[in-house]
Amino acid sequence: MPRDPARAIVAARPSQEGRTAAQALGSLPCSPPAPGPAGLLVHRHDERLAAMHNALVRGELRRDGDDWLFVPAKVVEPAGSGRPLDMIGTLRRARRATRAHLDRRGLPRPKVAWTEFQALAAAASRTGG
Repeated sequence: MPRDPARAIVAARPSQEGRTAAQALGSLPCSPPAPGPAGLLVHRHDERLAAMHNALVRGELRRDGDDWLFVPAKVVEPAGSGRPLDMIGTLRRARRATRAHLDRRGLPRPKVAWTEFQALAAAASRTGG
């Protein structure tokens, strides 16, 4: 993920489509990132938002004059071919990677505020959003 100079993750949605090789991001509508390793999550789905496929593109974020350039290096398809066993394997690997990440940093597993999350979800479903 792109990070700002303080190393906080920067999230942005690129607005340009149809680029190949080095991807021109233009000016990003967010906090300024810092050059370095970056990830770009891409996805596609049908018109009903079903049949979703996604992949993570890893690469490098570079300054290009006043704009930013994402140079892809590797594509990571997180759920294999989409078979149920592939998805289970992906979830298990993600849990192990998360546990190792937290252990290396001496951090506890974060607590999810499920009550607040459920209240937000309920409010969103009532308002159609």
